[in-house]
Amino acid sequence: MNQDPIVVEDIDDEATVELDRAPIPTERDERLAAELRIELNQMRQAFKGTDMRGVTHDGLPLFRFDRKLQKFAQDTCHRWIDTKSYGHADLEGRKVFERLQLAGFPVQFCQENIAWGHRLACEVAQGFFESTNHRRNILNPGYVFIGVGTAVNQSSELFQKTSEPGSSRMGPDGRFWCVVFYTPLA
Repeated sequence: MNQDPIVVEDIDDEATVELDRAPIPTERDERLAAELRIELNQMRQAFKGTDMRGVTHDGLPLFRFDRKLQKFAQDTCHRWIDTKSYGHADLEGRKVFERLQLAGFPVQFCQENIAWGHRLACEVAQGFFESTNHRRNILNPGYVFIGVGTAVNQSSELFQKTSEPGSSRMGPDGRFWCVVFYTPLA
């Protein structure tokens, strides 16, 4: 079922960009994405310590929600399901910085955390926080906006990790998670 493109406002409300419609997220997908946003913001708020730049913090600013960035993260999850390929790079080798630019985002800084197989937002958040690189993204005070997407693969086909060509070790069923951290050009 091919739907017409929709127009979504950019973060600065000055520009618009057309995005293809991905499958509409279920209520459960939207609820789980919101729960993960809350979990990650709670981690930032509770952080007391020194960040990677040596600056001491007593809590970090909360991530700001952006509808267009949310759709970008959601579309990433659906792309994994559609292409049967999961990883930080798409099948053309583009990582999040380039994909955001192609979607019309004026990127200064960005990063993504991805996960597969966790059923609950609290499990994803805990897994991210136990990983040094994932935790670094969450606690980076330079990231202003966050978009969270999640979707369930219900096919019986195996997935290939794009970071490991030739591998097909991922099981067919499971929930995909994508968190995009973003700061626009000033």
